[in-house]
Amino acid sequence: MQRKVIVSEEIVTDIGKLKVDISVLELLSIIVYELSKESRKNPEVECIYKDKILWILFDNSCFECDNLIEDYGELVGLVSNEFSITINGVIDTFEIGTIKIIIEDGKLKIQKSNTTGKDFDIISDLCIKIEVRNNEELQFLYEVLSNIQYNKTCISIRRKWDKYLSNNSYMGTKYNYIQFENIYDEQSDFVNSLSIFKMTELWIDFLKNKYTSMEFDVLYENFKNGNVRRIFAWELALRIALSKLSISIENSNEDFKIIDSNGEQIHYTFESKSSAEKILLKILFPANESL
Repeated sequence: MQRKVIVSEEIVTDIGKLKVDISVLELLSIIVYELSKESRKNPEVECIYKDKILWILFDNSCFECDNLIEDYGELVGLVSNEFSITINGVIDTFEIGTIKIIIEDGKLKIQKSNTTGKDFDIISDLCIKIEVRNNEELQFLYEVLSNIQYNKTCISIRRKWDKYLSNNSYMGTKYNYIQFENIYDEQSDFVNSLSIFKMTELWIDFLKNKYTSMEFDVLYENFKNGNVRRIFAWELALRIALSKLSISIENSNEDFKIIDSNGEQIHYTFESKSSAEKILLKILFPANESL
């Protein structure tokens, strides 16, 4: 790689004393979400485990450097207090330009560099590079950032990462959630953020362990209110879970049976207190009963 030279350096002295009540890793996820929403590009995330480096690419994106620094400079500076972070991308000379932002002695220091030594105003194919301390942080960030979509206001995270999250108040849910925007019906938004893989895990918990997580309670209320979304995704996840557990459905003109892997019949009823049980029956046998 060619050596880069500094093409401009700016020090901002009148920055506010920005304080956040979330972890730096969560703050990074908010930066990535906002960049994703602004560019309307979902981030592509890659890891180099040996070097403990994460790359976050917004392919085919384009930003004005001044706007980028104004909107994200202080936030990136806060991240740089704990991790080495740079903003990279293609500049007008078709080379790679780098913007580095740090907070030093209460001042924001902004440094732009490239190989030709020419200043640049536009940066395309934006790519954030961040170096973390260990592979666990790398794995956490990969799971969080690779789940970000610019048209979804929150993401679901496995409970194994709770220690990295400031908000652990969602008791009874299988997953924890990072919320990027304040919305009126946040619980429904959480449920709608689930991937088919995570929906399948919820169904397996119910089918195998008879455990109904709070996500099913929210889904059930949405069913009753006629406000359910992504119903086909929930049905697909259920059928995947049934297949994984070797549970079969025997349906005749007069009756139906749910048979477990040992050939025994499983008895479910709409009178159950379990919201997961009632949703399962409604999905598999929609004409039989109303919720």
